[in-house]
Amino acid sequence: MIVFKNVTKIFDGKIVALENISFEIKSGEFVLIIGRSGAGKSTIIRLINREIEPTRGEIYYKNLKISNINGRKKRELRRKIVTIFQDFKLLNKKTVWENLLLPIEIWGENGEKMKDKIYQLTEKLNLKNKLFQKAETLSGGEKQKLCLIRGLLFNPEVILADEPTGNLDPLSAFEILEILKQLNKEGITIILATHNKEIVNSLRKRVITLEAGKIIKDENPGTYSIF
Repeated sequence: MIVFKNVTKIFDGKIVALENISFEIKSGEFVLIIGRSGAGKSTIIRLINREIEPTRGEIYYKNLKISNINGRKKRELRRKIVTIFQDFKLLNKKTVWENLLLPIEIWGENGEKMKDKIYQLTEKLNLKNKLFQKAETLSGGEKQKLCLIRGLLFNPEVILADEPTGNLDPLSAFEILEILKQLNKEGITIILATHNKEIVNSLRKRVITLEAGKIIKDENPGTYSIF
């Protein structure tokens, strides 16, 4: 589903974030990307969602070269590959409802049809009773649930999770991981970048380990092996 072929990413002409890495992630996989700070985890996430382009090498999504996807197809790609972040990226002064309506309006979707989906998803993720609270009043776990619901509105095929539990207490982190595991069982490919040893060892999923922009280990199942 997602293929990196000899990908290098250099920032400012001199900072090598990734160096000649290659891997493939199949549809329906749950893959953990681990490494120390600056190892290249977030760079991989940003390359997949096409926030940045590779300096060298090619990246494919379902046999399509990502750099060749433009216009309407690029918009569609952004709906099929969604990203959730450690810092949530919500409109804190807006309500949960308003945060969810905004992307619907941006994409020009049928408002009434999508409202039904908002109700279904907020009920599924236990957030329906918070629909009219401002995002800033939510707990960290609730904010991350809101981010997930926002991405799930458009039936994604891939969820990129960039340190999604980094700002959460252990109980909330566990709850978010359980949701991601359930979404994976439903067929969504999950790519989770983390430096949390407990999360990695508890999930027992495929682990790609980065060091200084290079893949030093790719195991399935893998364990946290950074010391």
